[in-house]
Parts: sequence; structure tokens; C-alpha cells
Amino acid sequence: MGLMSLLFKHRLGDYGLTSILEFSAILGIASALSYNLAYPSTRSINGYGESFLFNVIIYFITIILSLIALKNISLGTGQDIFDETIITFMQLKGRKKLFFYIYFVDVLLLGISFILVTELIFYLGSFNFGVIWIFKFLDVYLLVCNLYLFVTLLIKKPFRSFLVNIFVAFVFIGFYIENIINYSIFALFLFILFISDYEIFQRLSV
Repeated sequence: MGLMSLLFKHRLGDYGLTSILEFSAILGIASALSYNLAYPSTRSINGYGESFLFNVIIYFITIILSLIALKNISLGTGQDIFDETIITFMQLKGRKKLFFYIYFVDVLLLGISFILVTELIFYLGSFNFGVIWIFKFLDVYLLVCNLYLFVTLLIKKPFRSFLVNIFVAFVFIGFYIENIINYSIFALFLFILFISDYEIFQRLSV
């Protein structure tokens, strides 16, 4: 837990977790209100129009959250690699454990917080959207974040990887606009990218 506490402090500061929960609450409330403004008489998805609107809301919230994760990945882990601070972390726990610690702090923490807080908001607001949206959210969110990490580990320069990853984010927005999102294919690619990220990190030269 010493390394995890150090990573929390290093990445998020003293109030980072509180900020994540607050931001998750804002996005969760915004998603419920946006849906409610369009369909004030229902608290569930009953047709194509309602399903489409809810998917659009969740998709763009996913992109917003992934951009926050991008900051942690490119300007956090990327900076640690560039200035070799990562060596200190490796000496504490080794490469294998460090990868999963970094992945949790930079990627999973934000996504899990959003899911838990948003589900609580949906429950309190009597919204019944099921759980499918969670899998669709994770599918896109994890794939994009795995791409961010892949680019960052290859480039090893924080600001350059940040700019390249911004381009990646806009490409995904384009995919949605062109309606070529395929969640089953994304699930396969996110798994492949995760394994690739792990292997690249294990062979990282710093």
C-alpha cells in the first residue's frame, strides 16, 4: 500500500480522490438531467429514440472521462518515464506490480468512480437504465485509455504523446458520428491493447 499511496499523492494530490468523486457526481447528474429534459415523463428506456439519446450522452461522457485519464497517462506516467521518476517506483514494487498500480490509478479509478456514483444517482432519481450501459461505457473507455497508454509508452515524451492522443480521441468521436461503433470488436481490441501495454511496459528502457 506504500506505493499505491505514493502514486495517489503523486498523481492526484491531497484532494484528488474527492475531486474525482465530485466530477463523477456532476457527470452523473448531467446525464440524468439531459435525459429527463428530453423525456420528462419516463425514467427508463422504452424505444429507439430514448435509447439513442442515452447512448449519445454516455458516449460523450466517456470521451470526457477518457480525456481526464489522458492527462494522467500522458502527463503523469509519460512525464515519469521521461524524467526517469518511474525508476523509483520500479525499485519499490517491480515492473509487474507497478504496471497494475499505474493502470488502476490512471485508468480504472476514474471509470469505477463514475459508474458507482452514477448508478447511485440513477437509483435516487428512480431511473431504470439497466446495466448494459456500464459494459458499453467500459468497452469504449478502456479501449481509448489502452490506446492512450500504448502511444505514451511508445513515444515516451509527455507532451508529444498528449498531442497524438488528443488526435486519437477525435478519431473516436468521428467513429461515433459515422455510426461505425462495434462494441464486440472494441472488446477484443481493448484486451489485445492491454496485453500489448503490459508487455511494452515490462520491456521499457529507462
